[in-house]
Amino acid sequence: MGIDPAPFWANLYLYHYEKNHVTSVMSSNPNKARKYKYASRFIDDQGNLNDGGEFGRAYHMIYPGE
Repeated sequence: MGIDPAPFWANLYLYHYEKNHVTSVMSSNPNKARKYKYASRFIDDQGNLNDGGEFGRAYHMIYPGE
């Protein structure tokens, strides 16, 4: 159930990890980072169009185990 602002907090929490990952990839491999250009988020759903499967290969490096 949760509280009213919980979806917004969850979105912000997940965005923090995604931003850190893309920032680190930008410094090491800019071509790989460009694959996240069309990534989008709606509450707890991540949408990645035309990324060549990059998000599927990297999600375990983006988010913590919990």
